[in-house]
Amino acid sequence: MVILSSKATTELFKNNDMSFVECAVTATSRAHNFHELFVALAPYGLYWHLMRRLMTRNMLVGKRVSKTTPLRQKCINNMSFWIEGEARKKARNREAVDHVQGVHLARFVFLMVFNLLANLMLSRDLVDLNKEDRSKFFAVMERIMEWSGHANMSDFFPWLRWADPQGLRRKMERAYGKGLWDCF
Repeated sequence: MVILSSKATTELFKNNDMSFVECAVTATSRAHNFHELFVALAPYGLYWHLMRRLMTRNMLVGKRVSKTTPLRQKCINNMSFWIEGEARKKARNREAVDHVQGVHLARFVFLMVFNLLANLMLSRDLVDLNKEDRSKFFAVMERIMEWSGHANMSDFFPWLRWADPQGLRRKMERAYGKGLWDCF
């Protein structure tokens, strides 16, 4: 939906805001009830208000964000080193295999953002590409993102939710419950 006038914006966000509060929660995001923990997917209510207030007043304040500049620069530098190392490895393989292979940039951006958030919350990197067990974590996260992006018949036909015809909810529950935490 695109709103082009201030009058329409006022009408939507001031007078009819309750009609647009709830977002659609997919069947895969319901695995282990994680949809209730995230601010973006949490049901409208006391918890949502508390989390929103916490984020807007404590986490997303300009002064606090500007304090993270050195940390963000460190994570970007790490990402650059990872990409450079991967490109060198691919160049050596290209000479041996004699065909062009590209660097998967989305993987490195995801890892950089994940480490940035981990540093902001836990003051340490959680993913290091030089360690094999950490690439297991990325593999699990990659599958979770893939499954959550699939069109799920249970979302279109809620009466099929109990059957999970594509098995996406089962896969997400297995990944969230076991695979994700085994990586640490």
